[in-house]
Amino acid sequence: MDHLILDIYSESTTEKKFVRSSSYKRRRNRIERLIQKDPKIDHFLMLAQLEIRKQQHTEALEVLESALQIDPHYEPILVLYAQLLAWNEDEKAEQVYQKLLTLQTNRSEIYREYARYLIEREGTVNQIQQLLFKSLELKPQDAVSHILLAELFLREGRSSQALLHLGLAKQYRIHHSVYFVKIAHIYRMLGVHDEVRNHLRMAIQKDPKNKKIRNIAMQILGEEEQFKRHSIWKLWKNEKSDKMLK
Repeated sequence: MDHLILDIYSESTTEKKFVRSSSYKRRRNRIERLIQKDPKIDHFLMLAQLEIRKQQHTEALEVLESALQIDPHYEPILVLYAQLLAWNEDEKAEQVYQKLLTLQTNRSEIYREYARYLIEREGTVNQIQQLLFKSLELKPQDAVSHILLAELFLREGRSSQALLHLGLAKQYRIHHSVYFVKIAHIYRMLGVHDEVRNHLRMAIQKDPKNKKIRNIAMQILGEEEQFKRHSIWKLWKNEKSDKMLK
């Protein structure tokens, strides 16, 4: 959940066409034929993205490593490679992120993903903030960077700043269920319960067949409903007590 989607919003249009048109096996065979015919590095990226959607992370890593033999400095491959390595090989992931920074890249997602990596490992606030500000300098409308900043500021007790960046994340909305759940989670930590319910309902509406998302959303919505009933009962009880004292 904390990995807010492995670059689902930067898929190639060709990959989207494959996702819509056929099964995993057929898609995989098609992309492999493309690679055999014309081993462009973008074809390897398409295949790696497909394997990730199938939860085949070992296979995805192998594809990315093959791509890096063709071009060891291709940034879209490197950032996806670092994201996958971060799940099991922290030291190697750190080396890949450091390599990306030495390339003096203008790709905003590289700074954002390195910041996310550091957030999950309790890196220094100053370093994470600088990375996210650099990401937003390159792409001010990056909703994920705004969400990560909101999460960072919330951790530091800076609620007004967290709310500011949540508002910007909403302005630059990503139409994906995980995005809505992530925003709902931060709003819940801030105690903004109406926004929690609204974003969880949007998550379910966006991906009603996703059982994991639906179960998470329904569980939190149930807890939110209990909170709402308790708040109303507490308010009624306080009003009754005030009347008795008059």
